[in-house]
Amino acid sequence: MPDNVTFSAGTLYGFLLVMARVGGALTFVPLPGVKSAPEPARIALALGFTLALYSQWPVVRTDAITVAALAGYAASGNRGLLVGAGTLVTAAAYHAVTAWPLTIDQTEGLVLATRAVGFPVGHASAQLTWRGLRSRPTWRILLYSADTPPSMRGLVELDAVDGTVLGEYTETNPEDWSVYTAS
Repeated sequence: MPDNVTFSAGTLYGFLLVMARVGGALTFVPLPGVKSAPEPARIALALGFTLALYSQWPVVRTDAITVAALAGYAASGNRGLLVGAGTLVTAAAYHAVTAWPLTIDQTEGLVLATRAVGFPVGHASAQLTWRGLRSRPTWRILLYSADTPPSMRGLVELDAVDGTVLGEYTETNPEDWSVYTAS
């Protein structure tokens, strides 16, 4: 038995590339029972699969290693996989661009809407919507006056990122509530 075992850099790169693909498959492919296994067991499973695939490891020439060459080794020959990966990267980029912080919650939105309409508010309803291509969050708040039956109602739209009132509309309540009140 030899005293020291040496691995070439090409063998190490081959191991890492296969380990990345096997580990990715065990992480992202929904296999029954694999997700519930403890992490050390999943790591051991990935390592075992990688070692079992030793005869399939790519031969990496260490004299011509570039980032593009490593990406080429890691990529599959399956064009559908590449299209799927491109779609996921595009979706992730879009989500990163449209990630707005929701700094105004519904309670603070109700306070800002009450200030905008100028009458004491009784019942209210808030709806979070998104506007524009970058999906900026917006609160739409429907307000009724505090008297019984409500004599006024209003609709306020405000930006949920910075609290700017985008629009407000108030009117006397046109609903007939007389059938619901005692004479």
